[in-house]
Amino acid sequence: MVTPPAPPKRVWNGRQISITGQIQLVLVLVVVLSLLGTARWLISYSSRLQERQLHQIQQMQSEAVAHDTAAHLAQYPQSLQTVIRYANLFELTSGGQQAVLAQLIRADSAYHALAIIGPTGEVVTAVQSPRMTVPEEWYYPSYWQTYLPHTTPFWSDVFHAPVRTDVIDLFVPHTTGTNHKGGLAVRLDLGFLAQTLAQATVIESGYSYIVDKHGHVLASTQLTTALTPAPAQAETSIYEGWQGQQVLGAQSLIALTDWRVVVEVPSAVAFAPLNQVTFGMGVALSVAIVTAVFIGAYLARQLLAPLQNFTEVATRISQGDLHSRVAMTSHNEFGLLARAFNSMADQTQTLIRHMEQRVAELHDTYLALQESQERFRVIAEFSPVPLVIAKVQDGQILYANPRAASVLGYSIEELLTRRTTDFYADPEDRTLMLGHLAMHKQLQNYEMLFTRQDGSELWTSLVVTPLTFAGQQALFTAVQDITEQKAAAKALKAYSEQLEDMVEARTHELRQSNTQLVEAKNSAEAASQAKTLFLANVSHELRTPLNAILGFTQLLQRSRDVVPEDQEYLDIIYQSGRHLLNLINDVLEMSKIEAGQMVVSKSQFDLHQLLNSLRSMFTSKAEAKGLSLLVQYTADVPQHILSDERKLAQILINLLNNGLKFTDAGYVSLSVTAQPDGENLTRLRFEVRDTGVGISAQEQTLLFRPFTQASSGQQAQEGTGLGLALSQQLVRLLGGEMALESALGRGSTFSFAVRVESLLPSNTAANQPPTSRIVIGLAPNQPPYRLLIVEDRHENRLLLSALLGAVGFVVKTANNGQEGVAVAQEWRPDLIFMDIRMPLMDGYEATGRIKQELTPAPPIVALTAGAFDEERGRALAAGCDDFVPKPFQEEDLWRVLEQQLGVQFLHENDGLLREKQVPLPLSAASLQLLDAEWRALLYQAAIMADQQKMLHLVSLIQGEHPATAEMLTTLVRQFATRELLDLLEKA
Repeated sequence: MVTPPAPPKRVWNGRQISITGQIQLVLVLVVVLSLLGTARWLISYSSRLQERQLHQIQQMQSEAVAHDTAAHLAQYPQSLQTVIRYANLFELTSGGQQAVLAQLIRADSAYHALAIIGPTGEVVTAVQSPRMTVPEEWYYPSYWQTYLPHTTPFWSDVFHAPVRTDVIDLFVPHTTGTNHKGGLAVRLDLGFLAQTLAQATVIESGYSYIVDKHGHVLASTQLTTALTPAPAQAETSIYEGWQGQQVLGAQSLIALTDWRVVVEVPSAVAFAPLNQVTFGMGVALSVAIVTAVFIGAYLARQLLAPLQNFTEVATRISQGDLHSRVAMTSHNEFGLLARAFNSMADQTQTLIRHMEQRVAELHDTYLALQESQERFRVIAEFSPVPLVIAKVQDGQILYANPRAASVLGYSIEELLTRRTTDFYADPEDRTLMLGHLAMHKQLQNYEMLFTRQDGSELWTSLVVTPLTFAGQQALFTAVQDITEQKAAAKALKAYSEQLEDMVEARTHELRQSNTQLVEAKNSAEAASQAKTLFLANVSHELRTPLNAILGFTQLLQRSRDVVPEDQEYLDIIYQSGRHLLNLINDVLEMSKIEAGQMVVSKSQFDLHQLLNSLRSMFTSKAEAKGLSLLVQYTADVPQHILSDERKLAQILINLLNNGLKFTDAGYVSLSVTAQPDGENLTRLRFEVRDTGVGISAQEQTLLFRPFTQASSGQQAQEGTGLGLALSQQLVRLLGGEMALESALGRGSTFSFAVRVESLLPSNTAANQPPTSRIVIGLAPNQPPYRLLIVEDRHENRLLLSALLGAVGFVVKTANNGQEGVAVAQEWRPDLIFMDIRMPLMDGYEATGRIKQELTPAPPIVALTAGAFDEERGRALAAGCDDFVPKPFQEEDLWRVLEQQLGVQFLHENDGLLREKQVPLPLSAASLQLLDAEWRALLYQAAIMADQQKMLHLVSLIQGEHPATAEMLTTLVRQFATRELLDLLEKA
């Protein structure tokens, strides 16, 4: 039989290897190769995982440093903008600016120098820190030409210093409205970059540095060659470092700059822990191999199953199942190997789990940091200013901001395809503008008419400055829309023309009135009684236009905007009106006497004060003619008496006026003597003496006839001849008789005596009229009084509204009695001024209805141009609370308001007011702090001379700007409209 051949045996070095040896060899090879493969995969996987983890850590560290650096840089423009805005840096004096800049230098050691730069590049004010100087290049305006066009903070390139730390310039512009006022410049020490790097967290043995766009190192934690160009930004995390060694690094860009933060760690240091693990694994593998060789025989029999187990576990681990372990409980070498293998797997799994957890934590931190950066990335938007930059040569627009596009009605893209000549209403205007610019180098408030896209007119005020833009000669233009101001000026011109027409009409009425008066005088000699009755009936019509003429003249005289020449014209109009009023009063007084309607109205008054006031009244007139005026009374003349003060004053005024009129040299005297005439009664004798031309005996018999003058009066061509006749009649009403002693060339003496009742001072103190003082406003802490004016004449309504509104009252008007009743029921005024003669419903009926229908009824003050006292009685009987005759006297209005409402006024001569009337520090800068829309409304009200609206607008800012409101109120009430307009235009 044939014996089958024996299985072939392995031959090694000429010797056959037993199956046990083969198994042992195979087992050892399998174990060794499996362990080596597993270790290699674990090392490779751990290396890649650690590289990614370290790179992510470094990336977050570099981003954190970049964020901190950007935040540190951002605080400088923010703090400087705060100083400009809230310290009003550009409005301070030079000393104030120096103080603020010096305080900034002391507050931050990073400031080397600070300077305020003007709009054309000149240094206005500069300071430097100790041991530093202001950079020389700052003093060259050309240095700032790249800075000035910016409307946001601008950073320069880094200036590298061979000895000191690097520095950088920061320019913070300052604009107000459409005005570019330069800015604030600072030179910063970049030493804080090293501090930021030093405070940052970096992997142990790692380092970081900051480089600019040119690769120059600005700051470093370890580098010593600060100006050595740094490596360019690498595309991988492992690259060759600055010393030629392999490093693991990450880079981040710093916001606001073109700098980079670089964080690096040597690869040898970064992978040192992994190398230690690799070394440990190598030791473990060596032990396993040695053990396998020495116990191979045993393992040949026993390790087939354990080796299979090892192979399976190693395969699962190599496939990523890190939870697989060798399940062996024996205590032999394989058991030790299994435990060592499992321990190595546990350590690897723990390391990987820790690294994954750390990576997850760092990822969450990175997301939170990224979210925070996104929140703080948004900054406040500035209000746009209309700006245009165009070529000088052809007007081609090179730049336009959104506001300019909005004003002209185009998009920015459309504007950049056009020339400025497309918008001029007249293309020749650009040639004229360039001519003015060539003469003045810069244009301020240059008015120009443009046309918008829709064809509408756009009036503008331009600020034009030549500059170089993108290498081309160009014009920088700031635009202000003044279309509304132009429309307001046009309306003001129309209003002025209307006012001139009104004045001409009133002047014509005045001429007609004068003509009627002359005609009445001529006819009076033939029919005196008929003349008297006629004048009494037309009193209302005569006084009404005079009321408007005198009232508006006084308002214009009080205005500070009236030039001296116009003031003289107003004085002539007022004096002529007063003269005409006196003539009318004389005629009406005479008509009252002849009609038997004149009565004596006694009141308590101070006789001494009356005599002193007469002295004051005629002193200037006497001095103008070189005469002496003497007013004297004996010691026994009582001070306080009961008589008709107005009639007595009228008599003395007529006599003194005649004496001064017909005396060219010498004196005019008024003397008063007293003689007791019963209990508490005194006979007073008044004597007016002059050294004038005198009166002949023939003319003396005719002197006291109405409309009759002596030859001297006719030669003087003054008066109507009513003065002495009226005085004679008034003296008779008071119970006396006028006497005359005179001769040609020896002067004249007029005398009369009247009986009066003497009073004790205590009986008159409460009845003395207040001293006449000019009212300029309401005293503070009073309610807003509402006054209703019921008047059918427009000029009287306008006059009363202007007088009362200028002081501070809230005023409404009605055209007739019926409308007045309706307004009173709806508005509930505090007091009503009621005209008596009106169409539809007169003042008597309107007063009765208001008193009947309103509870409580407001005080009603009657207004009438009637000449007789019985009209006052009739008005009071109809329910009126007081009476004011026309033409209005301001003192009568203020007296009525004080008595009826208890109103308190501010007067021109008040001591408190004088203290307040110091020069007011009101400036255009203080008005710039106010709302632009509010300033526009105030400007329109000032153009229209609407004083009531101006006072209302000023009251709106009383809470937030009390000082400015007080100064504006003073200007409005003093009629300083021109000064107010100038301030608003500058603001």
